[in-house]
Amino acid sequence: KLRARRAELNEKRDRFSAQIEMMRAGIRARDDERKQLLREGAAARRASQKKQFVLRAYKAGVLGEANRDISEVLARVEVMYRGLTAMADKVDLLVEVTEIKITTERDKWETMRAAHSMMTDIRSIVQGDPTGRELAEMALTHVAQDIAAKSGEVESFMRMSDKVLDGIDLQQGIYNEDAIREIEAW
Repeated sequence: KLRARRAELNEKRDRFSAQIEMMRAGIRARDDERKQLLREGAAARRASQKKQFVLRAYKAGVLGEANRDISEVLARVEVMYRGLTAMADKVDLLVEVTEIKITTERDKWETMRAAHSMMTDIRSIVQGDPTGRELAEMALTHVAQDIAAKSGEVESFMRMSDKVLDGIDLQQGIYNEDAIREIEAW
């Protein structure tokens, strides 16, 4: 389950990266168009074509203003992306650590279980009193609680990342200030 959530987070991060690149490409395209309009406007001015000069200058101004606004949004989105990347790295680490812990605890459990079985056999031969099973059950309960706690941390993190990603609409340049604060605080 943790691997599936990690894959989901990485997929969202990849989509987020693609949207950031689309924003950058849009800024570059508008800037190129703005420069072309300024060249055309200058030529129209030299040719005394006042209407063409005014239209091109106006459109160049609108494009420049749009790029300034989108650049501000892009800067915030990039901060959020860096935070998301840091979160994803932490999740990757947590998943790997949890997998190592599970494997180690499983090996430990199997060893304890085999030892318990052997001790039980010996005890039943000597006394007939099998209490070692209780110790093994206590150890298993501890392992299960530890794994549940780590899974809960990952789930909590994933809910927070889902909330952050849901608060962002890159196509419209809209973002949730709470989402930004959460990532910056994290």
